[in-house]
Amino acid sequence: MNDKGLLPLKGLYEDTEKTAVFYKKIFDDFPALIWMAGTDGLCWYFNKKWLDFRGRKLEEEFGNGWTEGIHKEEFDFCLDFYLKHFNKQEPFSMEYRLMRADGQYRWILDFGIPFYGLENEFQGYIGSCYDITDEKNNVIELRQSREMALEALNSKSQLLAYVSHEIRNPLNVINGVITLLSQNNYDNDTNEMLGYMQSSANLLIGLVNNLLDLSKFESGKVVYIKEPVDIRNIKREIDKIYLNYIVSDGLSFISTIEGDFPSVIYADEMKLMQIISNLISNSIKFTKQGSIALNLIYIAESSHLKIVVADTGVGINPEKHAHLFEEYVQGDNTIFKQYGGTGLGLSIVKTLTDLMCGEIKVNTAQDIGTSFEITFNVEAP
Repeated sequence: MNDKGLLPLKGLYEDTEKTAVFYKKIFDDFPALIWMAGTDGLCWYFNKKWLDFRGRKLEEEFGNGWTEGIHKEEFDFCLDFYLKHFNKQEPFSMEYRLMRADGQYRWILDFGIPFYGLENEFQGYIGSCYDITDEKNNVIELRQSREMALEALNSKSQLLAYVSHEIRNPLNVINGVITLLSQNNYDNDTNEMLGYMQSSANLLIGLVNNLLDLSKFESGKVVYIKEPVDIRNIKREIDKIYLNYIVSDGLSFISTIEGDFPSVIYADEMKLMQIISNLISNSIKFTKQGSIALNLIYIAESSHLKIVVADTGVGINPEKHAHLFEEYVQGDNTIFKQYGGTGLGLSIVKTLTDLMCGEIKVNTAQDIGTSFEITFNVEAP
């Protein structure tokens, strides 16, 4: 056969060689560690990125040579995982530590897929690897930060619960003594001072109770239990607690019941009392003249209870509405100086309302007053 007869073959060979060189350059320049394995599962190709990462020559990585760089803790898992998927000719992804040229182990995310020839015959595997060490470290740091934050939150909740409990006991004694003293006939000045003491003690007890509740919320120890409740008993208790107190401040207090209430509704009585008490206490704090009203409404069609507490107080700045129910947040920066309080009351109201799957609405206008409406289902569980 003469040279002319070889020319087409020679040209084809040269084209194929150029194509091979071209694709090799693509693999070498690709921003990932590339490997290829034959039908026997042994690796026969690693791109330049891989060899630079490992600091080794191609012949050193051939076959199973590359496995010398796998961290001993992942070695068995890595090979078992690879062979399991290779034998089934299934794609896979796995993570393991691989030694870098500087001797440092780096976390590698390895993707492997089977590839097939022109006749759809199995030719082996091709894989791409990525250094994910920085990402894994970030995840670890975030997890540690989260654990530290949860630990700090738990410690704060425990401290709040302990301090609240220790303060509440002597406060109850003080309040009881003031109540006994108030039953005696003293002169007007003494009675007035006892009244101030009683009001201050009640405010302190309310604050301590809110702190104790806050610690329970944060620790996830609050549960909502639906039980039979007589709404009329709740109204009587609220009247007994707040009527004289509000009237003594020169305000009028009106509590009403609307709708054909059944003999019992189904709710958590203590939490109902707490919601109403916090709303009324909030109204007392911000109402210097006029009235405070409590309206308990039963909506028979949907078995819902609506609690409405309205006042003629200072109202709420519209700009503060979005943050109204956040902990330690008050309607205005000057409120603490003028009215006191911690901003916990409404936060607890919102938390309890959410716990009972209820809905809360606020209608307010500055210097006119505020109305809170809370609605939730009270049908039998």
